[in-house]
Amino acid sequence: MDQAQDTGNDADPYLPPAEPLAPELLAGMSPLKRFALMVGVGVLYGLAMRLIFGGIPGVPAIFDRNGPMLLSFVVLVPVILGMITVYGLVPERRTVLRAMFAPWLTVIGFAIGTAITLLEGSICIAIMLPAFLVESSIGGVLMLVLLRYGARPSRSTTASVLLLPLLLGGMEARFHADDSHRHLHRSRVIHASPEQVWEVLNDVQGIRPDELGRGLAWNIGMPYPLSGRTETTAQGSRVRRSRWQHGIHFDEPISEWQPPQRLAWTYRFQLDSIPVNALDDHVALGGRYAGLDDTRFTLTPVPGGTQVDLDVGYRVSTNFNVYSAWWMDRLLGDGAERILAMYARRAEAASSI
Repeated sequence: MDQAQDTGNDADPYLPPAEPLAPELLAGMSPLKRFALMVGVGVLYGLAMRLIFGGIPGVPAIFDRNGPMLLSFVVLVPVILGMITVYGLVPERRTVLRAMFAPWLTVIGFAIGTAITLLEGSICIAIMLPAFLVESSIGGVLMLVLLRYGARPSRSTTASVLLLPLLLGGMEARFHADDSHRHLHRSRVIHASPEQVWEVLNDVQGIRPDELGRGLAWNIGMPYPLSGRTETTAQGSRVRRSRWQHGIHFDEPISEWQPPQRLAWTYRFQLDSIPVNALDDHVALGGRYAGLDDTRFTLTPVPGGTQVDLDVGYRVSTNFNVYSAWWMDRLLGDGAERILAMYARRAEAASSI
């Protein structure tokens, strides 16, 4: 009786057999060296794409500064990183789990590379890394399916795939990202009178990092606020002066003043409000991709103290506003809760004196 032919695919019996031979270029390598080589190729490809999309000093830019924020970069590049990684696995090791998670090594290597070369800061890396990991897994599984169905990438096909982000990016760059204005709400009861809370809201000095704790925004590198004080200008208007770490400073013109009930302000950033390297360009408040619209405090007397309602309006302006807004909700929401807690401690301390 003839024996059944070995398909080399015992681990995944429901998938078509893997291609019988490794690519000629990689055939003589051990599985580990082959995999390491393709991970390295993926990291270098990712860094090259980041340089091209972001612009190279002294070379005419293909895209403006918006390049790294294009979907062509933030979606297609990690997908291709996943494809490159799985291509480096020997056929017998190409399982679904490896296809999903092996690309994470390449993406993490790419992220470390952008940090070492100062192409990206910690905030951008922390925000975009989850998306890049998921997208690379999609690319890895896609490559697995293609190889299992016997696809043999030719040189022309490979070149087309590698250049696809640039080709699509050129078209995408012609369109402007829409502004999406949103708001969040937080509330807290402070055991102090409305007058005492009002005083703290309008004059808070010497804020220490330990008063705010290790919040999400500060864990990923956002500077801490240092002070906020409402002043009366020579023209008779009111403005709140805010100071943060790293020399960040900006004004908050008062838009509503009803002591001790309602306090609201908008935001005004000057050219020197955020010094160079104080924040990643892609996440600078008041910048091209994100901004604060207004903040409003409503103070309501309740038994035992004051209920403080905080409403924050913000803007995101990216080609992936749903994802950006998800992050802004969590960063601003966590920060708002911690700032309310700081106000509470200071007002309650003043109330007990």
